[in-house]
Amino acid sequence: METSQSNNTSSLNIVIPGFDAVQLAVNNSTVTITASEILYTSSESSGPLETTDFVYSLSGGSATLSSTTPNSISTNGLITTLGIPLSGIPDGSEILKVNPASSSAIYNGTSTALSENIMSQGIQLYPDTIIVNSLTTSGTINTGSLIIDNLVFNEKTIGHSDDTDLITLENGSLIVAGDIYVSSDARLKSNITALEPTLMNLLQIEAKKYTMLADKEQKEKIGLLAQDVQKVFPEIVNTRKDGMLAVNYQALIPVLINALKEQNENYKELESQLSMLEKTCK
Repeated sequence: METSQSNNTSSLNIVIPGFDAVQLAVNNSTVTITASEILYTSSESSGPLETTDFVYSLSGGSATLSSTTPNSISTNGLITTLGIPLSGIPDGSEILKVNPASSSAIYNGTSTALSENIMSQGIQLYPDTIIVNSLTTSGTINTGSLIIDNLVFNEKTIGHSDDTDLITLENGSLIVAGDIYVSSDARLKSNITALEPTLMNLLQIEAKKYTMLADKEQKEKIGLLAQDVQKVFPEIVNTRKDGMLAVNYQALIPVLINALKEQNENYKELESQLSMLEKTCK
């Protein structure tokens, strides 16, 4: 029996007929079994596999199983994907095993039952959180969350306090040492149309001064209220997973450009009317 692990999956290669490989999703939500032949739930070599045909066991670590039975199943040919009813936060030391629920649960095409201990060596779960003081990488890291003090990508530092950092993250603020560019090539876009007049909508938004509830220093800020922006420009307001609203301030630039052009046209019209009035008065 041989095991291997990559950035995306943890694999178990089994020489016993039945399971060729078992792969774990990086978020520990599913396990995918590749069989050496089509498997069935009935001793008559018929019927699709069911969740009750499998049983989980989990040892070590801090996470547990809310049930030893998979919470979902999907089968496509030789490949069966099972949902993992995980409870708690994995620390990466948990060992998961998946086996037939009994010696009469799963059968192959010759009506031979698979051993209920076909997977004697388990798969190690991925840790949900990685905590490190310093991390240097040019590759990929898969984890639920990453807590770091110093992060280096290709010799460029992302930190939280040093003015020389490429990106500084501190107290909820993001400071970038260079310029920020957003992909805006026309070749990347479709359904391109002219923006409708924006001046009147823009005038409905009031700039505000405020402090953030989560800011311990209660530093005064200047900005907009997302609810106000959403009423007139819903396209640039996003609802976060926690229900809070966020504004794409950068998207206000074309809105302001459009409003400035409208104001300029209004100015030209007034200037023309004034010129005509002056001629009439002479």
